[in-house]
Amino acid sequence: MDVKLEKWHKCQVDIEVLKELSKKSDIKGLQHVSVFFGLLLVTGILAYITWGTWWSAFWFLVYGNIYGFSVEYVFP
Repeated sequence: MDVKLEKWHKCQVDIEVLKELSKKSDIKGLQHVSVFFGLLLVTGILAYITWGTWWSAFWFLVYGNIYGFSVEYVFP
């Protein structure tokens, strides 16, 4: 199979914009991890508070979905 690279789409991005987008920063990672653990904490507390009612099933479902579907992105 012959691939012709000159036919591939190339986005025209200004070099200054590319440099700005390529800067390394831990702020975004810290923000994502903080939101993840904050949501786990809030939904866990709500599940604990509503223990013994049908609302606890809802909050445990939300908690499980947040944990189950997000944990691989926090701990690759």
